[in-house]
Amino acid sequence: MRKEFIESQIQFLDPQKVVDALPLKPNFIVADFGCGSGFFTLSLAKKLDKGLVVAIDILLSSLEVLSFKIQEKKIGNVNLILGDLERERGSGLKNESCDLVLIANVLFQIENKEAVLKEANRVLKKGGYLVVIDWEEKADFGPEKELRLSKKEMLNMIKKIGFKKYQEFQAGPFHFGLIFQK
Repeated sequence: MRKEFIESQIQFLDPQKVVDALPLKPNFIVADFGCGSGFFTLSLAKKLDKGLVVAIDILLSSLEVLSFKIQEKKIGNVNLILGDLERERGSGLKNESCDLVLIANVLFQIENKEAVLKEANRVLKKGGYLVVIDWEEKADFGPEKELRLSKKEMLNMIKKIGFKKYQEFQAGPFHFGLIFQK
């Protein structure tokens, strides 16, 4: 049963394909905002063999699951942070400390989206990348439609924070992927 679930998730959204589409260098410091149990964190850690992934989530239970996976796979380049990204400085990261911030399947769940985007802006180095992956507005399943933002709404919100659109990429059949630069 567990293997079938993992395979269905990969068909739904393949973390390795997404990570391969990102503008990463092996020594980057990447923050995975709302990492959950590490769906993207583990692929990022594999790709960043000389870098670091900082996995941040508000749920201790998710970080505990991710911690187990990291220990099981003997991954040494992931730091875990219990943080509230809707609070000012809620990531616990220093100003301009990251090369890339990933926010995947998170913004539709968050009430104060602007606060999370401002936190990403604060922790990104000049020239750093913000990657947002979220649900297509017209996807047949997923979160309730009223929780989703259209790609246009997302673009406008992120540009207001001061980011410039870098590129779009195919994140999966039900998601859009947007990359911005600070």
